[in-house]
Amino acid sequence: LFRSINQLQTNDTHGHKILCSWINRIFPSVRWVQAPPVSSNFQLRCLSTAPESRRDDLAIPLARMGSGIGNVIAMLYVVLTSRAPQVIAIDEPNAFLHPRALRELLAILESEGRQHQFILTGHSADVLTAVTPKTITHLEFDGTSTTVKQVGIKDLHVLRGELADIEIGRAHV
Repeated sequence: LFRSINQLQTNDTHGHKILCSWINRIFPSVRWVQAPPVSSNFQLRCLSTAPESRRDDLAIPLARMGSGIGNVIAMLYVVLTSRAPQVIAIDEPNAFLHPRALRELLAILESEGRQHQFILTGHSADVLTAVTPKTITHLEFDGTSTTVKQVGIKDLHVLRGELADIEIGRAHV
């Protein structure tokens, strides 16, 4: 991922600006991401200031940031750089994210990734409350077998209630 962000920053400055604006929408305290070479590798860094401020000394290495930001950067990078329509599977997009950040991430995926199909999996009702899925497949394990059922949009409120109670489910957007 670090090398990819460096290549984006170097070879597609407009795309890099778009990526940074999306990240800033999700994490308002992060204004810019960069991946400069460090020794023989790259180091992903987040800045709370605009790059015009020339304050690279304020950059925070990704290793010192929360786990959610690295996941989000990877997801957004795939959406940004996938030119042909793709099926993109995202496991637990809500992992390590504040509910507001999840809603913003899913709004970006919905508006900016229209050409793609997203399959989201989750064990939380947060994903279902943040999106309006086209289809929902609910998998329920009873200890010996798994029951698979399609849930209609009109029954979404029932599924959200069940998920809130048992915190398990799977949604396809």
